[in-house]
Amino acid sequence: QFEALQEELERRREECIQLHSVLADNTRRMKSLGSNYGRDVDIVNEDGELVLAFEAQKKINRQLEDELQAKEKGWRSQRDEWRNEIDRLQEEIQKQQKLLSVNLSKTPQTQTEAFMQHEITRLTSENL
Repeated sequence: QFEALQEELERRREECIQLHSVLADNTRRMKSLGSNYGRDVDIVNEDGELVLAFEAQKKINRQLEDELQAKEKGWRSQRDEWRNEIDRLQEEIQKQQKLLSVNLSKTPQTQTEAFMQHEITRLTSENL
């Protein structure tokens, strides 16, 4: 197992060296490309490519902003739904607590009647 790990480590080292050399080559090519243009901005922008790139970037920014706003709207909607659910559950808890306190003070027969009435009310409200 140790030998397998050593071999894996060696492969990773070689891969890192190769990637490093590729990165260095790309960097050299980019520098030579930049030096070919020199300081003359008109050569870089002779086809209006900077304006096109700027317009494309503005479109991308607009699209990302629209996506962000849509997500925020969805999150707000979800938050409001959860708040409404919390409010509904709190009301249900209060009703249950009232029913429990009333039932503790009643006889078994009236407890059953009160429970049945509560269940009828609950089921009716759920079905609406």
